[in-house]
Amino acid sequence: MKNKNSAGSILLFPILLIAGIGLLWWNEGNYVKTASAIKEAQSDYLEIKDAKYDAKNDKKVVVVSGPIVVSSEAVDQQFKIKDMTAILERTVEMYQWEEDCDEDNHCTYEKKWSESEISSAGFKSGHSNPSMPYKSETFYSDNVTLGDYSLSRNNLEYLNADSPYQLNQQDATNNGMTLLQDNRLYKGKDFTQPEIGDLLVSFSKFTSDKVTVLGVQNGTTVTKFVGKSGKKVMYTMEGIHTGDEMFQKLIDNNKMMTWLLRLVGCICLICAIASIFAPLRFLTDRIPILGGIVGGLTGFFALLVGLALSIIVIALAWFAYRPLASIIAIVVMAGLVILYIKMKGKKAMDNKQEAVTTQQTETPQQPVTPTQEVQPTENVEQKKDEQ
Repeated sequence: MKNKNSAGSILLFPILLIAGIGLLWWNEGNYVKTASAIKEAQSDYLEIKDAKYDAKNDKKVVVVSGPIVVSSEAVDQQFKIKDMTAILERTVEMYQWEEDCDEDNHCTYEKKWSESEISSAGFKSGHSNPSMPYKSETFYSDNVTLGDYSLSRNNLEYLNADSPYQLNQQDATNNGMTLLQDNRLYKGKDFTQPEIGDLLVSFSKFTSDKVTVLGVQNGTTVTKFVGKSGKKVMYTMEGIHTGDEMFQKLIDNNKMMTWLLRLVGCICLICAIASIFAPLRFLTDRIPILGGIVGGLTGFFALLVGLALSIIVIALAWFAYRPLASIIAIVVMAGLVILYIKMKGKKAMDNKQEAVTTQQTETPQQPVTPTQEVQPTENVEQKKDEQ
């Protein structure tokens, strides 16, 4: 069974490799296009703080802020819950089995409450989860105004319900459920001993009375701005905000999403490289010490190669989507490298010259002693013969 897992890991290599490279490449292009659209919208916009409509502002980017008025209820038809609010959110959790399998394909099963449906189709044992009869969902009022402007679902989607909706016994009776003390509806026999398939349902609503909307004025509605890059710009925030604050939030969101997807793409590439070594790890796992060493080394190698490959893909994508900025960056970096090399070389020469000067200063001069004149041997012998 473990041998099949190692073979399956190898098959994952091309899938993870293509997914990682594709995601990183697309992500860089999406960042550039989105940043361009935000900059384009920010270059010429109007702030309308009194939320008064003026026909001369049609087709222009506007930032409208002020109090909102809700004139119709947000309704959950399925649960017969409604409230005079702009947004009503339903959260549904079901008690389900969750499978956790290790590298040896030994699986354990745990019961847990989950908002997402956990499919049991691939479970190794006989544990089974039913389908969720209800899903979490958000409902919007059809009549929300901001001064002279009407807010659509597209405007309200950026907001979140911020306060719990208070349920009552009638709500529980209407749905054949039990009202718990923590303001949730329970469907099952005993909440203290839940069974697979039991449900928990809660509701929340939007209570703020002021919002700020960014987009293009089309009559008394605010729609999405479409930049030359094809990317759309629209945003809504709770409370009163300036245009600069709204655009800064869009810029920050774009950066945060870009870095998040870079991380996901990088992890895909690291896992792709690691999958190549699955057979090697399978062969060495039988030898405890060797298996640990091989696992550590191959994991470290996959990390290094995956990071390097991610950086290469991002760099190539940068060059493809913004060649001018890339060329400028390369020239600047090359200049800095050359300057660093020259400064380091100059410093080395200065250090060498200083060392020579120091050596000359510290070396003592040998005293010069007078030398006695030595007469040649031949002259001495001649004087002896003459005598």
